[in-house]
Amino acid sequence: MWNLDPSGRLKDRLSFKGYRSGHMMYLRAEDLATANDDIRVFIKNTLPKKGEPAKY
Repeated sequence: MWNLDPSGRLKDRLSFKGYRSGHMMYLRAEDLATANDDIRVFIKNTLPKKGEPAKY
């Protein structure tokens, strides 16, 4: 993931989250709730602000 953009121009578009249960976050209720919140924040942050063009 970190080698995707060596220039650093896209660093505000990349993020990494780890969960105690690993990639199967649905096994722990706490991790599932956290993952759901993280997904909601991710989607909210990808939507353009009103009146702004979408970023690609």
